[in-house]
Amino acid sequence: MCMRHFGYIIGMIISFLIAVIIGIIGGFASFTLIIPRIINGIAIACSLGVLTIVGVIFLTLFDKTRRCICKRGVLLSIVAIGLIITTVIAISITIVPAVIPIAILIGLIIFFLTFILLEVLQLAICLVKTACFYKREE
Repeated sequence: MCMRHFGYIIGMIISFLIAVIIGIIGGFASFTLIIPRIINGIAIACSLGVLTIVGVIFLTLFDKTRRCICKRGVLLSIVAIGLIITTVIAISITIVPAVIPIAILIGLIIFFLTFILLEVLQLAICLVKTACFYKREE
């Protein structure tokens, strides 16, 4: 099936660990010093989550991208949904500096955002490799 390569799992674990580290740093930074325009950043993160889901659905229409979507699409969709949910929660509450739950929420948003960016990068690498593979066959 799609999950038979260990490189995929190792890449996913590395992406997860990087996202956790950056999320913790971002949560700590928002706890100590809130970023002035954080609501704009949260809205942009929500838009990125929606665009990621639309992009995954769009890429499933092409035969050449099926292998990459099979490898990365499910995880990318789950992370995008997590990003959308956390950003909607953050938009619906008042962002106040130096409050621990707000710092955790901002850290989660940064975690999901970093995870999406890393997974989109890995998807792009897979698409380039697949395009080169199909080009050689013709």
